[in-house]
Amino acid sequence: MENLREALKRRPEACCALMLDTQGPEIHTLEHKEDKPIKLKKGHTLEICTDQDVEGEQMGDEARVSCNYEQLPSSVSLGGLVYIQDGSVHCQIIEILDVSEN
Repeated sequence: MENLREALKRRPEACCALMLDTQGPEIHTLEHKEDKPIKLKKGHTLEICTDQDVEGEQMGDEARVSCNYEQLPSSVSLGGLVYIQDGSVHCQIIEILDVSEN
């Protein structure tokens, strides 16, 4: 944007509009085990599951959460990032699993 501002200073007769999409889809996590906040630790692995029917001891803790965005496995790529908490935390994609029922 700084380059655009500089260019417009040099051409005062020019007009330019700028639109930015700064965020992707809003993804919400589902209920957490024991309804407690999850404390993520740098360097640890977090599994983000899209199966909203999964229940068990590992759902909604530091190791595994479920989200409402079913297209997540097809929307991300290895090495890409998923931003959490309005971008204040990010997770790098190290594995993508798409498990379908037969």
